[in-house]
Amino acid sequence: MGLPYSEALQAARDAIAGDLEYTFLLTNNDKIFSLPEHILPRIPDTDERLKQIYIDRIFEFYLMKYFHSCSDDEFEKYSNISGLEILDRHLKKNKGILLLNSHYGPGHLAQIFLSRLGYPLTTISSRDFYGTIGIENHNISVLQIARNFGAKIVAAGCSVLKDRKILHMTGEGVSGKSGRKHAFFGKKWHIPNGFAYMIERTGAICVPVIMNIDAAGKVSMSLKPRIAPNLSIEDRYERIDRMVTRYVHLLRSAWREDPANVPPIIIRNYKRL
Repeated sequence: MGLPYSEALQAARDAIAGDLEYTFLLTNNDKIFSLPEHILPRIPDTDERLKQIYIDRIFEFYLMKYFHSCSDDEFEKYSNISGLEILDRHLKKNKGILLLNSHYGPGHLAQIFLSRLGYPLTTISSRDFYGTIGIENHNISVLQIARNFGAKIVAAGCSVLKDRKILHMTGEGVSGKSGRKHAFFGKKWHIPNGFAYMIERTGAICVPVIMNIDAAGKVSMSLKPRIAPNLSIEDRYERIDRMVTRYVHLLRSAWREDPANVPPIIIRNYKRL
């Protein structure tokens, strides 16, 4: 946690090169090799293995702490942000905003980036990781879930959106019985519909966000055009399902574009489908 950013990136390279001091960073790093050939059609190179280290849990905690406290010059040097105009445009509509993240890339950095840029938000998360790693951030509130995305969390999330604030969540995270299985690279993946249900219930605006990191350690945050309900469809449940399907297409495109940014634990879960 105490290493300067350039030294931390070098530690990841040293781990791949066999430096015993940093071999702990290789935990789960072999998972990138288990992706099907139609997703990653060649043997992963050093750069891809580096990205796997960067987004594994140990290093992502380092990234969270670093980007929370680094100087403005360092933040600008190691980050690339696009699509903020989409968020700003929708904020002017005086509606709640649901920022739809995913388990792809260094996803926990979305909250850090946005709060640092002056956007206060509430995030739905399995745990409050911030206090655990020594981050005090008054712009981030946590709605902590247990093992499933239950009615209490839905109600609390809807309350945030009805108050015209920003709610952050992952679209394919822990779920209850909602949603259905979607085709995903030759397998059937159960994707919950909680985010789409909250959009329908509150009239909030859903803005997807994609995070990724390159082999040089530069983190990109990209805000995408909104996922809106198709009001020409009369059936509410079909509208909800169509929104989830659009999200699945977005996630599939991210996987295909840079599979090395799929976290090891998600690859492991995918292989179990």
